[in-house]
Amino acid sequence: MPHLGAPELLILLIIGVVFFGAGKLPELGKNLGKGIKSFKSAMNEDDDEEEEDEEIDVTPKKKKKKQEALASSNTKEEEEEEHEAAPAAEAKTAEPVRPK
Repeated sequence: MPHLGAPELLILLIIGVVFFGAGKLPELGKNLGKGIKSFKSAMNEDDDEEEEDEEIDVTPKKKKKKQEALASSNTKEEEEEEHEAAPAAEAKTAEPVRPK
């Protein structure tokens, strides 16, 4: 592919002025620059997401199932303990009933 020299760039500039007019060329250049900038940032965001997705869990399946089972049983036991402890706490704070 041949390189673009000064004469080729000048011809392209003249064609651009003819097609778009002298007033539109700065606006077109600005919009082209914004488009290139947003494209680059989108490409970098995709690279960041891929790096986050590359984290691999290497825990063996059997061990993972045991850990999940233990975690779920611990939460059930904690819920039961909290449920049992709640009435006891209310009983301690309630005023004693005095006979008349």
